[in-house]
Amino acid sequence: METSTGQSKVKENPSLMSDLNNIQDKNSKEYRDKVRELETALGVKEVNIFGTANRSIFEENLDAMNEMQMQALARRLYIDQSGSKPMLKKRLMKQFDTQNIQSRGYFSPQPKQKELFSDEQKIAMNKILNG
Repeated sequence: METSTGQSKVKENPSLMSDLNNIQDKNSKEYRDKVRELETALGVKEVNIFGTANRSIFEENLDAMNEMQMQALARRLYIDQSGSKPMLKKRLMKQFDTQNIQSRGYFSPQPKQKELFSDEQKIAMNKILNG
């Protein structure tokens, strides 16, 4: 009988984390594959009803499902399971976004920060504020 040491399997494979950090395109298939590998090592499928914490991976999983599988997931999430497959997918994605809003971070690509003011506006504001 094996006993758990409480140590994460990720520590056994530090290259997985460095590989993930070195991938520039967070929307690439390579990145999603590494995230899947990391989530498998962490046991995310067992603790997350969606099977992943990454929106892109969840969307891929939905694309691979038939309508009955999507309805079964909707039933487990206590959301409306009626309608067409595209409507069901939209509801499931919305539920994913709602439930994962606070747990997003490392596994989900982050939106690019948009500058509030252009460079010209910043210069003009500095002139006004500094005289």
